[in-house]
Amino acid sequence: MKSVTQTFSYKQEMWRHLADYKVSALGVKKNGIWRKNRREYAHILPCELQRLSILEPYRDEFWTYFRKAHIKLHSDFHHLSSSQAMCFNLFFPFIAEERKHSQILREIFSIDGTIEDARFEVVLHPVEGTNFDFCIETAESRKLFEVKLTESDFGKAKSDDSHISKFETVYSPALNGKFTPGFWFLRPGPITAGLPVIHSQSSSHHARIQSTLR
Repeated sequence: MKSVTQTFSYKQEMWRHLADYKVSALGVKKNGIWRKNRREYAHILPCELQRLSILEPYRDEFWTYFRKAHIKLHSDFHHLSSSQAMCFNLFFPFIAEERKHSQILREIFSIDGTIEDARFEVVLHPVEGTNFDFCIETAESRKLFEVKLTESDFGKAKSDDSHISKFETVYSPALNGKFTPGFWFLRPGPITAGLPVIHSQSSSHHARIQSTLR
């Protein structure tokens, strides 16, 4: 129960911070609406102003990039607490200006080799369907990122026949041989989606980034 209380407190503190930022930094007094319950919230932008979710120094360049990249925005992108917006703001400066600063990511994430590609919203296996928030690739390796801001988990799937079958026919064979002896995956019930890879012996690594308000 303690961790739930801490997560809730962090989320409320972040919402208050973003509500203040919306007015003081963005100059937006009108509140946006959460589609799920049709209620106004102070940390949400009006939908028509969602472009302001991108930080000002790279805002125009990002939206030019966005139109060419065929990225689909999340339905709640106009929330200033959007994890997708956070991911764009976190990583786009490194690939802006024709990837002028992309090699800095090598030092940050201890990547061997020259970065050949870095992009958002990557689906590696269309049949499996997982969408990674950000991907960095070299000739020999790949790093995958799932970015969270106020969410407390990755989301869950129902423990039904469809998801059990997917686990057994897609995930289990893919994980075979990629973990050190003694590391076990249990039959899901319910399945937790998007768990970070631990003890991976492959050339792909999955990192979870979650913000801490200071």
